[in-house]
Amino acid sequence: MHIHVILLTGDSQAAAEMVASQMGIFRFHSGLLLEQNSVEVAAHAKRGHTVAMVGDGINDAPALSEPTVGVAIGSGTDVARESADVALLGNDLEKVC
Repeated sequence: MHIHVILLTGDSQAAAEMVASQMGIFRFHSGLLLEQNSVEVAAHAKRGHTVAMVGDGINDAPALSEPTVGVAIGSGTDVARESADVALLGNDLEKVC
């Protein structure tokens, strides 16, 4: 299906590496500030890619409004759910696939 997953996080490099490894994600950017998430997501959309952004926090809210589809994790913050196109019930990321 030519799906490329990129982990964007404000967490440390070590935390991002651990999560990416556990989830089988090969590309990630760590230590990102709030506006950097949005810039990264918008850059992929401007290249003509269909982009889905999944997030749950206040820092994810701006980036959730940038992609083709923004998906908020249901247990996340109100602002993330309001910024996204879709809100999942619960915390199961497998429902995104």
